[in-house]
Amino acid sequence: MKSGVLMCMEGVAGLGPRSAVLINSRHQTVRLSQFWSRDLAATSIKLKREKVLKKVVSYCTDKGLYLVVGCDANSHHTIWVSSNTNKRGTALQEYLPSAELEILNNDHRRITFSLAADGELEPTGTHRNPRATDWPSYKEELDWRLQGPCSSLSSTSAVENEVTHLQSSIIQAFEIACPAKLKVNRPKVPWWNGPLDKLRSSSRKLLIRALKTNTDTDWAAYKGTQEEYKKLNKRSKTKAWRGLCSKIEALPLVAKLRRVFSSGPPIRLDCLTLPDGSMTECQSDIRTHMLEVHFPGSGPVAQGPPRRDGPTGRRPRGWKSAGEIVTIARIRWDIDTFDTFKSPGADGIFPALLQEGGEALVTRLNRIFRACLVLRKIPMNWREVKIFIPKTGKSSYDHAKSWRPISLISFLLKTLERLVERFIRDGALAVKPFCVHSAPTKAVGQQRRHSTT
Repeated sequence: MKSGVLMCMEGVAGLGPRSAVLINSRHQTVRLSQFWSRDLAATSIKLKREKVLKKVVSYCTDKGLYLVVGCDANSHHTIWVSSNTNKRGTALQEYLPSAELEILNNDHRRITFSLAADGELEPTGTHRNPRATDWPSYKEELDWRLQGPCSSLSSTSAVENEVTHLQSSIIQAFEIACPAKLKVNRPKVPWWNGPLDKLRSSSRKLLIRALKTNTDTDWAAYKGTQEEYKKLNKRSKTKAWRGLCSKIEALPLVAKLRRVFSSGPPIRLDCLTLPDGSMTECQSDIRTHMLEVHFPGSGPVAQGPPRRDGPTGRRPRGWKSAGEIVTIARIRWDIDTFDTFKSPGADGIFPALLQEGGEALVTRLNRIFRACLVLRKIPMNWREVKIFIPKTGKSSYDHAKSWRPISLISFLLKTLERLVERFIRDGALAVKPFCVHSAPTKAVGQQRRHSTT
């Protein structure tokens, strides 16, 4: 204890005390001198208790929230059918009416209740495994949804509609080709292996046979297999435990603790602690506080950027120039350079959905990308990004600094960016790289294996 008072009786005839009491300095103490001796230290302690429950009740009353309190208050009163009445019971009986609280029961029976929530809860317990997708079925569904000529993309509104139709077609085809399955949380047993599985199956078959025939030979065969199964099971557990211990011993201390305590509930961004000690009350407060901490000076936008129905200002790049930047062959090459199952952006489209899309998808992308360059337009669906993920190794995630910003952009936008980057790198930069006249002062940009400073 960093701050405390050690209370004991002074030694008698050169003999030191054999009992003492160490009391936190935050508590008030009264020394009971009449009971003190060399072998006994008696002290009365008055604890400083914060009125936590009263603060919770007051907060819920102010915010109009429902409150259910479960506790063992050790409060006796004849009003709630106790055999006697004590001081705690009297104090609680006086407090309940002032706080508008009611006692539901006092006999340790289960209390069931239901709360009305705003909106429906999203279904849980299902998941889709992208690696188990039926790709021929996905391509067939996507071709059927993208059949027919593409609409004229002469305005930004037409581009927006075409992008929305394309993204919904990709997601719908994927959901059909990869049906959602119930998620079964089966614990992984590190010591289980193939020989154990075979022995267990063989032992069960021999047991069924012995029960049917009831002969000594079949029972002996079953018992022998069962004994072998038990021995192998024990050896497998010992081997797995030794392997885990050897791996942990080879790690630094911090890594050991992190590995041992790595399992736990999933991390959710439900509430944050504000600088004044209060907590956020809704998702809008969480978003606002995260923007203030990680992006100072920014804030939520009430309305999106103004949408233009056509190019304004200077003359836009023509369709011929856009055709030099975007081609079907280059689109295929850029899509194939992505990792197949890399994390998707907010639209839920991962690279495999583009790589397995076929000719119809690439043709649509070719027209959309060219229109985006001509109209100088980035569709609104591509501007949505996931930006916050939790930092690893944090003891608590109720502070904004426990999360780090990262952008997960749509792979459709990434493909367009790569097309433009490749055109600049292989064209203008190949002829005239970014470079100031004399060394060692150089400014390098848009070049691979070079820093931007």
